[in-house]
Amino acid sequence: MIAESQGPHEPAQVRVGDILGGRYEVLRLIGQGAMGVVVEARHVGHGQRVAVKILHERYRSHEEAVGRFAQEGRAAARVRGEHSVRLYDTGEHDGCPFLVMELLVGRDLSMLLEDGPMSVDEAAAYLLQACEGMAEVHAHGIVHRDLKPSNLFVTTRPDGTPLLKVLDFGIAKGVRTEDEAVLVQT
Repeated sequence: MIAESQGPHEPAQVRVGDILGGRYEVLRLIGQGAMGVVVEARHVGHGQRVAVKILHERYRSHEEAVGRFAQEGRAAARVRGEHSVRLYDTGEHDGCPFLVMELLVGRDLSMLLEDGPMSVDEAAAYLLQACEGMAEVHAHGIVHRDLKPSNLFVTTRPDGTPLLKVLDFGIAKGVRTEDEAVLVQT
């Protein structure tokens, strides 16, 4: 957690300026959820900006939570298509695992929907891209199990056209025998 986001009874886990895994300098809080926090960081060697998802400190000794987090990393590493967020690295900070992913600029679909209805053409384009992303996930023998607007992120391609990416493989499940040996079942 970032210090600015702390409740009165929970110490800060990560602060702006911290170096995670000896490689990633924390720049700012992006968001947080029930299981972890996402920060923007910069690789200290070459300067690339990334998103780092860190498991909440309170879960570092919780076997199921650590297993789910590791499962998310394994699933994200296997799915490399245009419509999935890229996993670059993994590590640990003060006993808490973290995932290093591409830093996306844009908004998730739930935020876009707060702006009001979108055109049929725009909605169809996003739906088609979500289906393409899920087809790749399924081709790897993975069922996402948490597909919702907040896990569909709209960013842009280098040419400026909208690009939808599937996020958060935290409760994904392998459906093939060889995948179930790799992915922790939930």
